[in-house]
Amino acid sequence: MALVTSSGVGSGNDFESIISATVSARKSTLTSKTDTKKALLESEQSGLTQLKSALKTFKSACDNLVANSTSDPFNVHKINTTQSSNYSAFSITAKSDCTNTSFDIAVNQLAKAENISRTFSTAEGFSNSFSAGTLTISLGSEEVTNSSGETETQEKSFTVNIAEGDTLEMIRKRINSNDYGVNCNLVQTDSGYALSISSGTTGKDTTELKISVNSEDTDGHDSLSLLAFNPESDVETDEDGNKVAAESSSWRYNQGKDAIIDVDGNLISSHTNEFKSQVAGVEITVNQVSETETVDGVSGLKSYSVDITSDLDSIASKMNAFVSAYNTVLDTMAGLYKRDTYTDGQSNYDGGNLAGDSQVKSIMNTLQSMVVKFEPHENGKSIFDLGLEY
Repeated sequence: MALVTSSGVGSGNDFESIISATVSARKSTLTSKTDTKKALLESEQSGLTQLKSALKTFKSACDNLVANSTSDPFNVHKINTTQSSNYSAFSITAKSDCTNTSFDIAVNQLAKAENISRTFSTAEGFSNSFSAGTLTISLGSEEVTNSSGETETQEKSFTVNIAEGDTLEMIRKRINSNDYGVNCNLVQTDSGYALSISSGTTGKDTTELKISVNSEDTDGHDSLSLLAFNPESDVETDEDGNKVAAESSSWRYNQGKDAIIDVDGNLISSHTNEFKSQVAGVEITVNQVSETETVDGVSGLKSYSVDITSDLDSIASKMNAFVSAYNTVLDTMAGLYKRDTYTDGQSNYDGGNLAGDSQVKSIMNTLQSMVVKFEPHENGKSIFDLGLEY
C-alpha cells in the first residue's frame, strides 16, 4: 500500500493548489454571508433612525396642535390693543376658556410693597458704628397649612444679629439675607446715609412691617434703637384713611398699594401686578401706569382698546404642520417597509431598510386608523371640521 507523504511537487499531485482553492472558496462564502448580514444590520439601524426621527417630528406636530389649549385645541385667539409700540402699559394672555370679546382698559396704579426710610446725618453725630444686639423684623402673620392639613396663623419674622461696631453697610447685608424677600437699600449722601427697607410683598395691608431692637448701648457706638420701627407709634391714618408717617416719627412711611385697573369703567384691584382671574378668559399683567391724555379740556389716564378674535391663521398653520408631518411619517414608513424583489429565488435587496417589518406596518395602520377614526372633542368638533380631508 502506497503512502502519500508530501502534498507538494514530489508527490506527483498538486494538492497545495487544491487545498488553497478549497480554503479560499470556503472563506469567500463565509465572508460574503458575514458582509451581507452586516450590511443588513447597518441598513436596519439606519431605518430605525429614520423612523424615530419621522415619528418624533410627527409627535411635535401633534403636541403643537393642542399646545396652550388643553380644554379646546381650536380655541386659539389673537389679541390686539391700541397701545403704541413704545409704550406697553399691560400685557394680556388668553386662557383656555377665552372667547371673542372687546373692552377698554386703563392702568390706574401699580402694586407696591410697604416701605420705610430715614436718614442718618454725620453732622448730628452719627458715627456709623453700632452697639451689639439683635434686630427682629416682623411682617405680620400669614395663613399656612400644617402637616395635618389644618389652616393655622403663623407669624412672619426673622432675627438679625448685630456685632459691635457693625456699620449700616454690614447691617444692610445681614438684613438682605432673609427668606421673606425683605430688601434693604443704602445710599451714602453728602451729609450721611439714607436707609430704606421694603417688606418685599406688594399689596395693601399684606404686611405690617415692624423692627424691634434688643441691645445695650455701648460708649462710642451708635444706639441700635435708631433702627427701631413700631407702626403703633410711627404710623398714623390721615383723613382719607391712608396710612402715613406720624409727625413725631424719624421714619418716612409708604403704605403698600394694590394694582388697580379700569375695565370698561369698572375698577379692579390686585395685591400683585397680575390679574389672573378677575377678567374672565384672560390674564392681565400691568407694567406701568397708563399715559395721560386730555379730552375736552380734562386731563386723565388714557384707556386702551382690547380686541380679542379667533386666530384662524394660527389654527391653519398648526393644521398644515400636522398634515405635513403626518404625510411625511407615512411616506417614510412606506419607503422603509417596501419589500425586496427576487430573481431566481434570490433577493435583490432593493426594498426599504426595514423591508417587510411587521412592526412598521403595524405603526402605519395605527396612525392611519387614528386619523380616520379621530374622535371628536367634548365640544363636538374634530380636526375634520377645520377642512382636513383624508
